[in-house]
Amino acid sequence: MRELFKEGVASSVLSTKRAIQFLLDIMEKEGPFEGIIGYSEGATVAGTLLLAEQELFEKTGRQPMIKCAIFFAGWPPLDPRTYSMVLSDESDTIINIHTCHIIGSLDPYVAGSMALYNTCEPDYAHIFDHGKGHTLPREKAVIKELGDVIRNMIVEAS
Repeated sequence: MRELFKEGVASSVLSTKRAIQFLLDIMEKEGPFEGIIGYSEGATVAGTLLLAEQELFEKTGRQPMIKCAIFFAGWPPLDPRTYSMVLSDESDTIINIHTCHIIGSLDPYVAGSMALYNTCEPDYAHIFDHGKGHTLPREKAVIKELGDVIRNMIVEAS
């Protein structure tokens, strides 16, 4: 995420606007896409991009180009209108596509992952706990189980 903020300040509204516009421009040229994946801060970028897409649809009618999202140990998105963090107890803004949230119950930042989960449409949000920390799952059996959850989410999103 820091690499997208050329001004060097990740909390800068201008940096955030430019980063999201940069990604939207790529999507316009290269899309549509089956999905997006974000890990940790990258999940914030992905979630913010999804909300920007929803806002673009509301303003212009341009169809969203991303069908589903996979978030690993994520953080909540930023609202593309206010650039403040979207929290479910403060906002009715939600990500309205199918999502899969991979969390680790031992992650010291699990509250951030749950805050992201709570900003997504409950009927479309899947959650998977790999039982570790702020990491990607590595055990063969866990990866197989996670693969099944992700495949089911993709089928539902299609």
